[in-house]
Amino acid sequence: MNEIYTKLFVILLKVCLIIVLIKHGLHQASNIEKIDEPLILKFTFEMKKNIYFIFLLFTGFSCAPSRFVKPLEQGEKAVNISLGGPLIAFSGMTIPIPLTTITGAYGFKQNTTLFASWHTTAALFETVQAEVGVVQQLIKQNNFIPAITTTPVANFIFNKNHFNFYPQLDVNAYWHYLQKKNFFYIGVNNWFELRQTRTHNEPQTKHWFVSPQIGHTIVRNKWNYTLELKYVAINKSHENIVVEYKSPSSNGAIGVYIGISRKF
Repeated sequence: MNEIYTKLFVILLKVCLIIVLIKHGLHQASNIEKIDEPLILKFTFEMKKNIYFIFLLFTGFSCAPSRFVKPLEQGEKAVNISLGGPLIAFSGMTIPIPLTTITGAYGFKQNTTLFASWHTTAALFETVQAEVGVVQQLIKQNNFIPAITTTPVANFIFNKNHFNFYPQLDVNAYWHYLQKKNFFYIGVNNWFELRQTRTHNEPQTKHWFVSPQIGHTIVRNKWNYTLELKYVAINKSHENIVVEYKSPSSNGAIGVYIGISRKF
């Protein structure tokens, strides 16, 4: 299974490499033929190294998109695949780290949806990162008054050396518009750090990380398509670290995500 995700990971890296080539005007066929395997391997190594740093730095708070902002219909099932992450500077460009997640959901009741997610990128680093949660609708939309949902989540991150648990609470407001099924939403992700110490027994000074988000979902009969922007950890400084994050301030990072859901 890990080999499968490694292959998918390399495919994503090759796509990023093509984008870089286009950026630098090397996308003509004659130039692409000149790209040798060491160049691809070097790019792959550098990109994977950046993702490794991202993974280490961002497992302390959520850098994934919202799972299901709106509950499924009772008895309905869905599978979601999301791709995206914090924006970083890489090879003279600004690109999102290609973090991937697979989520399964079930409409337990009319206003209640259960879900579980597996962070497939973490598996590349021999780490299991998973979550289980509930989407609960509190208020239905009434004209310009949005529908409100809350999503408590339990996050688990562990490998052969460590086990960590992180509670999370999302609150979202969403609006259907123009008498259509499509909707846009705004919300906030709250991630809680329970540990008192960080790596190397350094004191943990922050225990609440806030990530505002905004998104739009196109709804079809069997498929949903979502684009989300998130300001990841707006209250955490990104100064004096290895990766150059892109954000309007010295805190957090802007995240870009796309998601595709198939309903059953």
